[in-house]
Amino acid sequence: MVFSGPAPLRPTALLLMLGLSGCAGLQTATDHRADLNDQLEAVPAWQTEQAAYATAVTQLDALLDEAALRPLISRALANNPSLAQTRLSMEILQAQERQIRAGGRPTVSAGYGASRSEGEDTFYTGSVDISWEPDVWSAVRNQTLAARASTASQRALYDAARATLAADVIKAWLNLIDQQRTIDLETRRLELLNDTHEFIQARYRAGTATLEDLLTARTNVASTRATISAAEASYRSLQNALKVLLGETDGEIPELPEDYPQVLTPLAGLPAQTLARRPDLVAAWEDVRAADLSVQVAYRDMLPSLSLSAALQDIAESPEKALLNDPVWSLLGQLTAPLYQGGQLQAAADSAELTAAQAVAAYRETLVTAVSEVDDALTLETAYGEQIRELTQALDDANTNLQRYRDNYRHGLTDLLDLLTIQEQTFDLQSQLNAVLLNRLSNRIDLALALGLGVQE
Repeated sequence: MVFSGPAPLRPTALLLMLGLSGCAGLQTATDHRADLNDQLEAVPAWQTEQAAYATAVTQLDALLDEAALRPLISRALANNPSLAQTRLSMEILQAQERQIRAGGRPTVSAGYGASRSEGEDTFYTGSVDISWEPDVWSAVRNQTLAARASTASQRALYDAARATLAADVIKAWLNLIDQQRTIDLETRRLELLNDTHEFIQARYRAGTATLEDLLTARTNVASTRATISAAEASYRSLQNALKVLLGETDGEIPELPEDYPQVLTPLAGLPAQTLARRPDLVAAWEDVRAADLSVQVAYRDMLPSLSLSAALQDIAESPEKALLNDPVWSLLGQLTAPLYQGGQLQAAADSAELTAAQAVAAYRETLVTAVSEVDDALTLETAYGEQIRELTQALDDANTNLQRYRDNYRHGLTDLLDLLTIQEQTFDLQSQLNAVLLNRLSNRIDLALALGLGVQE
């Protein structure tokens, strides 16, 4: 019995079938960037009114005009080990991008050898092999673009790390000034309490003050000395924290000013324009772009691939004649298509799509967080301004009242407990005012970060 079947396919027909099957399986990944851009444009105006004294600045370090601070920022950017690791991560991705881009170029290899069998002469072989896989479906191009987007994302994260480091240095500088002012304030408190203690001790010896008055004065002196000791320890700790940011173990810290420096209030522009320059949002945007391109690459892995190769070979009886003087050449073109791999390719495409969806969700989360950070910083700027006005007025009233109580105490018109209470209130108000002043300056740095201000290279 003879079985008859269809005629064998011609090579041209086979190539056509593989190409048509590849085109039928070609899918295009969703480009999420247009939708995300619409979400960015739809962010409403800031809910809090901007301060009338806000200034349009483009760089984070332009908020302060401190000659001693700028060298500290430069030292931190140059020496901080954590920032150096972020920069190296970016450079690694740049190298990987070059590696992927090189994968789409032809490869050339050369060989030279000698062989000899028993009873025969030595033969020398020289060869040159050239191979190339044309990027028919733009798979290599998309891989390169995805790697470039990942590099851009890491570059944005590096910019964010630089800005955060500069902000941390500035806030560490402000904290040192605040701690120094705290020590000065507590020292003045101690001087006043010592004077009060000596005055009461003299009256106690003269029989015009009670033992309770004397013990109360001694207690306040001892308590304030303990507060100064803790503040001095905190000051040294803040110095060490600043050295960590500088990436140094024995670096010199310039002399601090006596008063808080002026920190400008950055102007918040339109939400879409302001947020678009935030490095973390830029990084999230590039992550979405890289994920979308990776989806396209995953689908193109299901398509047929074409490879071309050429070879030159020469076999001779002498080394000189084997140097491709009269080579034999050969050409090979090959078209292959994946038929069955147990669902691996489809699973890879599904995984790439889920990764893209995850990147989209991460972008939306970053956008929501960014809007919240700007709103919070603007709200705090207004709140701190109101607190400073109220505390300043209260401190002025407390100083006036303190002078009256001192005069009354000297004339025996009030007791010591009332005087000490007013003294403590005055110093406590000054301490509260210092804390709010520091919080407002630190918040302006946070607002600058929220608005995407960076540090120039």
